[in-house]
Amino acid sequence: MKITVLYNPDSGTAPEEEGLRTAFEKFGADVELLPLSGTTDAETLHCRARECDVFVAAGGDGTVSTAAGLLASSGSRAALGVVPSGTCNDFSRTIRVPADLDESARIVVRGRSVPLDLIAVSEGRFAVNQINGGFSGAVAHELEFGAKSGWQPLSYARATAAVLREMPEYDLRLTADGETTELRVLNLTIANGRFAAGGVPTAPLAEISDGLLDVVAIEKVPGQALVRLLPRILRGGHLEDEHVFYRRARRLELGSEPGIPLSVDGEPTETGFAELEVRPSCISVRVP
Repeated sequence: MKITVLYNPDSGTAPEEEGLRTAFEKFGADVELLPLSGTTDAETLHCRARECDVFVAAGGDGTVSTAAGLLASSGSRAALGVVPSGTCNDFSRTIRVPADLDESARIVVRGRSVPLDLIAVSEGRFAVNQINGGFSGAVAHELEFGAKSGWQPLSYARATAAVLREMPEYDLRLTADGETTELRVLNLTIANGRFAAGGVPTAPLAEISDGLLDVVAIEKVPGQALVRLLPRILRGGHLEDEHVFYRRARRLELGSEPGIPLSVDGEPTETGFAELEVRPSCISVRVP
């Protein structure tokens, strides 16, 4: 089995090159390491994605998202593999791949391939896990631009505290498969995977191969009701709450006033209007 491992050499959480190589070779794989950096151009990335049996993302959700997008846009028939080594590793929770180098390498080599939907965000860009807006999107923006530190939990705590000081609300216009709903929301999740923010089941019913996006919006809610709702969100029991909008759809159009901060697989992106659609069984992924 030929395996190409995409990794970020500048990430403080990425495994060492030698450790990556050894982990796969012990299971008999032919391994190529491909750094995700300015020295590796787009043509090389697409070419390597087409030339292997499994294209592995060694990193967090952003690296997994990049690898999935390369597979989809290059027309590669290779499967996606995941070695979780990022800040949150939320997608790997959905597919039950642990943050252990040897075990994740074993799953890549000896596991099985299953179909994987992707979320088409824009021309050539895809999301594999979730798109988050409002509160969670603002936390991602704060993490990227204002609250990073060397210790990951502290980074998230600082970013969350910075956003909580204001708790903005958004007038959201959401069109799901042609049906329009107007909501005043604190948070929006558009999900393929189930988890966000390091293991919070924000979309607990999401499936990676059902051909549908799970849409979960936390509506404007009085303070005391929000206090009661938050523990339910942490347990994944919030979808039936009266202050939560939930539905599934194949295609979405959304706009907001003010522009809602969005993150795509944890990476901040532009605010405002967006069109999204599911690409059913777009690629495959290695699972236990």
